[in-house]
Amino acid sequence: MTEPRGRRLLVGAIAAFALVFGGTVITLRYQEPVVSAGGTAVVPHARPVPPRADGDARMAAVEALLERRAAAVRDRDRAGFIATVDAGQSAFRAAQGRLFDALASVPFAVWSYEADFAGPARRVPSPDRYSGAETYSPSVVVLHYRLAGYDDRPGTTRQYLTFVRHGKSWFLGSDSDFERANVHTVREIWDFGPVVTVQGRRSLVLGHPTDKELLRRLSAEADRDVPRVTDVWGTGWPQRVVIVVPASQTELARILDRPSASLSRIAAVATADVTDGRGLVPAAANRIVVNPRNVAQLGPLGRRIVVTHEMTHVATRSTTTSHAPTWLVEGFADYVAYASSGIPTAVSAHELKEDVDSGRLPVTLPTDADFSGTSRRLPQAYEGAWLACRLIARRAGEAGLLRFYRTVAAASATDADVRLATALRTVLDSTPASFEAAWRSYLRSELG
Repeated sequence: MTEPRGRRLLVGAIAAFALVFGGTVITLRYQEPVVSAGGTAVVPHARPVPPRADGDARMAAVEALLERRAAAVRDRDRAGFIATVDAGQSAFRAAQGRLFDALASVPFAVWSYEADFAGPARRVPSPDRYSGAETYSPSVVVLHYRLAGYDDRPGTTRQYLTFVRHGKSWFLGSDSDFERANVHTVREIWDFGPVVTVQGRRSLVLGHPTDKELLRRLSAEADRDVPRVTDVWGTGWPQRVVIVVPASQTELARILDRPSASLSRIAAVATADVTDGRGLVPAAANRIVVNPRNVAQLGPLGRRIVVTHEMTHVATRSTTTSHAPTWLVEGFADYVAYASSGIPTAVSAHELKEDVDSGRLPVTLPTDADFSGTSRRLPQAYEGAWLACRLIARRAGEAGLLRFYRTVAAASATDADVRLATALRTVLDSTPASFEAAWRSYLRSELG
């Protein structure tokens, strides 16, 4: 599912493997998102403003400090990086040293900062901890980074930083002063300790040293799954993927910017930075983020289905707007994931089969609300969506399903219903009501 910050955590069940799927999450980096009916959240970029012409020395000093930090990362200059941190904050200074060390194995092509001086400065909640020194916190600082060979555009991470003045010099004092106000610096995998990378032919997997064997298995799986996605979707996507493996569910929640969430039912989520109102500007920082505990318990076929499902979201991201119906987005991802899997339909859709066997045939196609993490019919929503896409492919061929998806997924808010009706008419010679009736009949024939 396509949602902001993992707000909807989706489960798709397969009885033979007890698989748990995460939905697609759009991670938003600057402010609380505006969420469309289709679920995709879109947020504008911060608008950094250079120091004012009247010579605001504080802004100029902070901007220069951020550039020194970025240059130190790019130049692998540990001493220069630590020199930007307030020496009076010993614990934070030590943590920043560990952060710098964790970046060593990550192949960055871009690392830079932008401070938003246009918004109101934040009031530092505990200035006394800085021993009376002058403090300053811009509205937000945005880290831009790009992974060499994998990111076409830089991803972004919002940070809420406190800067401290000693004499004529400014230093970084904290990145967590505002957490009690529920204003969190977004964390990445390198904020949680040493990072190792495993690079395959088409994959880059980032995690921690203790999980290196899982990283290898995921890299090998991703390399095998890229051609599977391409065989269905075509070559019009980067055909490479970045997978992030946190060490725990707590770490997973922080990376997804949901620190208080329970993610025990998630196996993986696909994330990206989306900045275009229709969702058609290429997303940045496409990632698959896994729950290590659940993924580690999967067998080879289970890993294949989970990774292929999420990889399909990565492949279709630039084609799928915020107004695409969730049943189509999730159903298509499952269609690709289950292709040639050999899993019987009665197993893949066993919750829905139980309903059909009990006479509880769905009345309508799954709604967006049915894909909410709190929905009692979440497994049935996934299964029904998958079978809807399989029905389209059966009636119009796989090429017809692709044509249907591309037509409907590109919808804007004002033409979503029109595009759905158009696709049904041109691809299936049908109407919304007729297709829904055909889908219900298909469920009876496949699951009854």
